[in-house]
Amino acid sequence: MPNTHNQKHKKQTNHDQGTQTPSNLSFDCPMSYGTYFAMSHFCKESESATWNYDHPKVKQVLERNELRNLFTATATTNIPHTQQATSQWKILKDEIRYEFENTTNKGRPLIQFVAQFLGNEGT
Repeated sequence: MPNTHNQKHKKQTNHDQGTQTPSNLSFDCPMSYGTYFAMSHFCKESESATWNYDHPKVKQVLERNELRNLFTATATTNIPHTQQATSQWKILKDEIRYEFENTTNKGRPLIQFVAQFLGNEGT
């Protein structure tokens, strides 16, 4: 009897080998120029900060620059007659706030993040 588990795993491995990193992605995004992405989520205060709270668990918390790095990663645009590497997003807000701003116990830090999609400008 053939070992289907290994065959499945081999297929997944072959598929994963074709994955590109964010720095060399080439894609056409279906979003319209000017679309906004906004998010408020628990986030570490700085790159070297630890997470000393019971909830949420540390693996559910964003690293300080995780969203900025994701949204400023360059992508190859598919503009006719060009292959330019550019970020397709403009970051409008990237701030750390706290759940209890007006008390002595500030509470857990949250990121307030807003970006605007610029990738299809002029199309």
